[in-house]
Amino acid sequence: MKCQSGSVECGLEGESVALISGGLDTNTNNEVSTIAGVTVVSANTVCRVPNVTADLMKLPRHRWGHVSTFVDSKFLVCGGSTELTNAPNNTCDMFSLASMAWGEVEDMKEYRHQAAGVGLLGKFYMTGGVTLTDTSVNSTEVWDPFTRSWTEGPEMLLPLFGHCVVKHRDTFIVIGGTISETSESNLIFRYNVTSNSMLPLGFMMISRTGHGCSMNEDTEEIIVTGGRSLSCNGTTTKRAEKITFVNPSQVNSEEIEPLPVKLSHHAQVDNTVAQVYGGDVSNVGRNFVIEYHSTWEMTNVTLPENLSYHHVTKYPACLVTCA
Repeated sequence: MKCQSGSVECGLEGESVALISGGLDTNTNNEVSTIAGVTVVSANTVCRVPNVTADLMKLPRHRWGHVSTFVDSKFLVCGGSTELTNAPNNTCDMFSLASMAWGEVEDMKEYRHQAAGVGLLGKFYMTGGVTLTDTSVNSTEVWDPFTRSWTEGPEMLLPLFGHCVVKHRDTFIVIGGTISETSESNLIFRYNVTSNSMLPLGFMMISRTGHGCSMNEDTEEIIVTGGRSLSCNGTTTKRAEKITFVNPSQVNSEEIEPLPVKLSHHAQVDNTVAQVYGGDVSNVGRNFVIEYHSTWEMTNVTLPENLSYHHVTKYPACLVTCA
């Protein structure tokens, strides 16, 4: 059961694979459709799940611009849009390893599209997003697996959507995002669960939205990739940077080798190395997987669909078969 309990008991690097859910798919005729599929990817291949968990591989509803996590032996997907249009919703679906089936979860308090979230210390934190009024919010909320309910969390320093979040010890770190139609953020700030404090840490080299980020838990380095940037004339960028801690309350950012392509609305996670999955290239979703080893390298792994606006979370490797 330790391996099924998520990051609190099983979160050692090398024991996880990437669980990629939903998104938008672009076919060969440039027609876009929403996705209800789930794909499990290791460093070398697309993995297989046991027959007993086969239902995991199909979401109860199509989603894009959503957030997912694996916490307390449960895989959750929340928010985003379940329609082809940008229509924020507050629904959640949950796959439980105890029942081996999808079940209902209490709706979030806020409608959220292009929000960001993370599983931290056994709970699921959702931050920001676009609401029904088409504006970004600074609200957060927390899902507790024991009560199976949402409670209001602390307000962020900025209203944001298209931002990203990584966990670090007993904190989650919020990076970049869109504040309004004419304003993007390069701010890096954190929320400390233990002290209940929200504090700025520093700044990225450029503002970004729709970018990817991941934390290496061994080196405590954050890699940030791509996105759209007003700093780059409002276009998609291939620029990447590494964020490191100067001290517990301050970070420094430095430029690293850029991605091979200009990329936005991709998914990213760190399983000993930073991996980027798919994303939007010139308004077309892609199916590649890229890894960072001081330089960016295209892997031999390809996703089943050309994806953008999908989401990824870590999943215990002991629950799948990866040849």
